[in-house]
Amino acid sequence: MDEYTERMQLNRNLQSAGNDVTEATEGVNQTFREMREIKKEGFFQIAIICGGILSLSVTFVGFMYSKNINTFNHSWLLFIGWFLIGSSLIGSILRNFLYSDFGHWQVQKGFIEKRRNVKKAELDLAKKFPDSYTNITNKKELTEYINNLEKALQTFDKGIEYNKKKEGLYLKLWRLAEFCALWGFALGTITILIFSATNIFHLNIKTISNKTLPFTITHCTENGSTDAEMSVFRHVFNGLYIVFSKFL
Repeated sequence: MDEYTERMQLNRNLQSAGNDVTEATEGVNQTFREMREIKKEGFFQIAIICGGILSLSVTFVGFMYSKNINTFNHSWLLFIGWFLIGSSLIGSILRNFLYSDFGHWQVQKGFIEKRRNVKKAELDLAKKFPDSYTNITNKKELTEYINNLEKALQTFDKGIEYNKKKEGLYLKLWRLAEFCALWGFALGTITILIFSATNIFHLNIKTISNKTLPFTITHCTENGSTDAEMSVFRHVFNGLYIVFSKFL
């Protein structure tokens, strides 16, 4: 194989390898985009589930009271569970917003860096080969052009540094929100489940006097009517009243 043929073969290999890298990069970027969308949707679903858990836990307290149960074991577990689930709910919502802001500063920083590279290349060319610029006819114009490029580089450097700080800040906030969303959801769910299980199997059932409650419960008369409409929210609020009273 002569030198020319070998050179052509090596150039073809280099071009083929470059094309493979381009295709692989496009595939990786597409995969990352899909994964980001899936993760975003996942945290949105966690927020919905957290809202459901909070609603069910409140309903559970009302249900227990409707069964004439006025003693709640380990009430502090319920408050901790509410705190953790609430943190997960807020973290899940904020996580997607913070990630969007993080992506904004990251992309903007990369764009400024590319612009800076262009100005840097122009500056190097102007210093080494000023005759490459046909619109520059004398040394004064060349000096002014170089000074403008150097000022532009300084401006770009400040922009890069500013965007870098913002990127780092939102990265930390995004990770914190994601941490709260995941761990708050897991620990909060477990805590509320423990509270529910403890009170289902180990509660002492007692009769409670309506006079001590903020929402009185009326009983049905013989013909099936009621002195006042009985509704579910009375059981819920009376149950919550018991929980808060015991905890405080």
